[in-house]
Amino acid sequence: GVMLVDFQPEQLWGFVAAMVVLSVTYGLIGMLVGAVFNRLAGLWIMLILPMIDIGLFQDPLFVQSEPEWWMKLFPGYHPVRVMVDTGLTTDLDTAMSLGWGFGYLLFVGLLAIWVYYRGTRAT
Repeated sequence: GVMLVDFQPEQLWGFVAAMVVLSVTYGLIGMLVGAVFNRLAGLWIMLILPMIDIGLFQDPLFVQSEPEWWMKLFPGYHPVRVMVDTGLTTDLDTAMSLGWGFGYLLFVGLLAIWVYYRGTRAT
């Protein structure tokens, strides 16, 4: 919608797929954080974690060389690589990263489902 006014990704559907994977992953992480912390602490964690992950660690202008190993463990690493690749080039060189992003999403999704059912089952 609004993004397309100023920026036209070279591969729109790959860009959108990576953005959806990243958004849903962080939404599910929010479910997990909400199950562990109270509302205020969860709010601050979910404000700061994506900002540090996507805004700093996955920013190509901030990290000039290959990211450190621990930066690759954050949920934004693989989807942001795909978003940069599909947004700026016509070739999809990071298809494997999209697979890793889906894998991260699957893991977090299964964990969120388990935590949800564990917290809501009748005792």
